[in-house]
Amino acid sequence: MTGIVWTRRAACLLGLVALAGLLAACNGSDVAAASGSSHTLLDALAPEVANVDAAGLSRLELAMPQSAALTGLTSMPTCGVRVEKLLYATIAADGSPATASGALFLPSGSAAICQGSRPIVLYAHGTSSDRAYDLSNINDTQQSAHAEAMLLAALFVSQGYIVVAPNYVGYDSSDQSVHPYLVARQQSQEMLDVLTAAREDLMRLHDAGVRDRGQLFVTGYSEGGYVAMATLHALDARGTPATAAAPMSGPYALEAFSDSMFLGQVTLGATVYTPLITAAYEAMTHGAIDTAAIFTPTYATGIASLLPSNTPLSSLFASGRLPQSALFQASPTGNASLDALSPPSPLFAFGFASQDYLIRTDFRAAYVADAQAHPDGAVPVLSAAPYPAAAPANLLRQTFKANDLRTYVPRSPLLLCGGHADPEVPFAVNALPMMRSLDLAATAPAHALLDIDASSGGSGLQGQGFTPVQWSQLLALAQTPRQAYTQAQAALAASQGVVAAIEAYHSQAAPYCALVARGFFDLYGGT
Repeated sequence: MTGIVWTRRAACLLGLVALAGLLAACNGSDVAAASGSSHTLLDALAPEVANVDAAGLSRLELAMPQSAALTGLTSMPTCGVRVEKLLYATIAADGSPATASGALFLPSGSAAICQGSRPIVLYAHGTSSDRAYDLSNINDTQQSAHAEAMLLAALFVSQGYIVVAPNYVGYDSSDQSVHPYLVARQQSQEMLDVLTAAREDLMRLHDAGVRDRGQLFVTGYSEGGYVAMATLHALDARGTPATAAAPMSGPYALEAFSDSMFLGQVTLGATVYTPLITAAYEAMTHGAIDTAAIFTPTYATGIASLLPSNTPLSSLFASGRLPQSALFQASPTGNASLDALSPPSPLFAFGFASQDYLIRTDFRAAYVADAQAHPDGAVPVLSAAPYPAAAPANLLRQTFKANDLRTYVPRSPLLLCGGHADPEVPFAVNALPMMRSLDLAATAPAHALLDIDASSGGSGLQGQGFTPVQWSQLLALAQTPRQAYTQAQAALAASQGVVAAIEAYHSQAAPYCALVARGFFDLYGGT
């Protein structure tokens, strides 16, 4: 749910304030079962793939597109970065053995914060359609993961944090073709497995001057925000909670997110995210969820193995393998209930077409009927108790409910971050229901939600459980990044148009949320 650029009809998007909906999934009980094994590193001599000193890292940062955004907001690099590529054992979507790759970023240099015992940031990356995605390859500016890898190096490693990040099953050199997209049991265990592999590698590198302090901070953006929250659950289940965590712009309220989509609030990127998640769920449920019953005949053949792909999205669209934006059939569909919903506003018209749409109308009708008979507490209006439906009958909705994170209460201090007008991972049916659920939980830790978009007014920060001093520090941390993000969005709209700013809204928020996340970790002893 980040790193994908979309072209949309301007008339459908002008005036966009908030969108909602997208398929995603996670199983709370399955997350608790994920524990990670004691040895996962498959390459006893994990290769060093990059070694850049602080001056070189500064030059690389200045060449990055997001460098202008971060100018004046973050310190110059104190540390350089060494990157080792990890190959580790984990599980596939169906629970069978799998392999995947990841990156271990190590601070380097003579400064005190670049040596000795250092805290670890466990990071989960955002959605990518590119099968070659590899966060360890920071030297290749053409690599699709380069921008996200450099963000990690610039914000965390250069200031003395060790960073551990998986590429995920299904990407890079993984032995699996299906990416377990938002399958919480798999993705949370994979995070534990890559962490285990990194710690094994750090033991081997005991003479390298950097070692594990024992402090663990968990974060991630978009898909990675969801994975970060699921990972907190897995860590709590095995009795090793994180020091603090900052999930960012994640689809936490999965049933609400999907329901709003099927009710007509189609998000940007939906025609890409939907095949990713249904392929993962087909594998996870051993075929009980059948992609052939979900997608129209035009697109059903081969769609379960289509993404991630070595073929660019533009080519997949141009060749007719995927529709660029049409998720559902436009009215008249022949179904009165659907015709009353399609679309609920001109803002969502891009998600509908009279032909060449992605999801079968009969499948959508059955899903919508169940959503109306067994409504979610956050859709269509956020209720006082915004929890998933009590007893959904539709199999896909059952899966979403079983994997919804609103029933999970973490043990670690928590900062959520996102933007109130996000058109890909809508704030109203993800961050707000998750925050409300935490507010209602008697055992919730200190937790806060930051709206990184200052156009909403006020401080943008809400939360509970912090001391007055901590709250004052959080307010101070958030103020400048919020203003800078809002100015960046305004500048983009002025130079490239409102539609371009809308399309960039989700991905452009990432460095600003990550900067606040680092400050949050610093408050809990990270540096």
